Amino acid sequence: RISFVYKLGNTFRITGAAGLYNQFVTKNMIMDAAGNYRLAWTLCNNDDISVLQSASYALGLIFSKNNFSASVEGYLRNTSGITRFLETSGGTIAYEGKSMAKGLDVFIKKEFKNQSFWIAYTLSKTEEKFPYFPTDSYIPAMHDQRHELKIAGLVKIKALHFSATYVYGSGFPDPDLLPESAEYLQPYHRLDANVIYQILSRKV
Repeated sequence: RISFVYKLGNTFRITGAAGLYNQFVTKNMIMDAAGNYRLAWTLCNNDDISVLQSASYALGLIFSKNNFSASVEGYLRNTSGITRFLETSGGTIAYEGKSMAKGLDVFIKKEFKNQSFWIAYTLSKTEEKFPYFPTDSYIPAMHDQRHELKIAGLVKIKALHFSATYVYGSGFPDPDLLPESAEYLQPYHRLDANVIYQILSRKV
């Protein structure tokens, strides 16, 4: 992996990274004829099971000044050697596939004396291709999600600590319809809130 940071004055930084990765122990999918699946750890020896390989690239811009920071980063990852097992009436068949993932991350954070607030947004696309697919083109992966938004805040008032986090995801493809078609399930929402009262001093 190679990475760099280039400073543009006191407020801006340009970051970048490129890496080649090999994974020799992977969690592969085993799928039956009905579309049900489970995951199993597999040792990759590049003979029976291919070694998982990926090339990853990222480029970003960071702004930081007066307790305010913002960043935007784009990324691209190509992965090969993905093994998937299909259980058929004639036995279990292993297929080797590829995937492409690309996206954009945006992050904004503001800190005050005893408060901190931030928001993060991801626009992404993850596709894969296997020989058993009905098309030679890449199709959305099971974990493909176009949009994800996270909002969080921390507030401290003397001995009271408040925190809250909200997460929104635009949904994943229906696994029962893949690979023939990709219909995304309903969005995901979650709100977490927390209150802590500090009874004793910071030493305890």
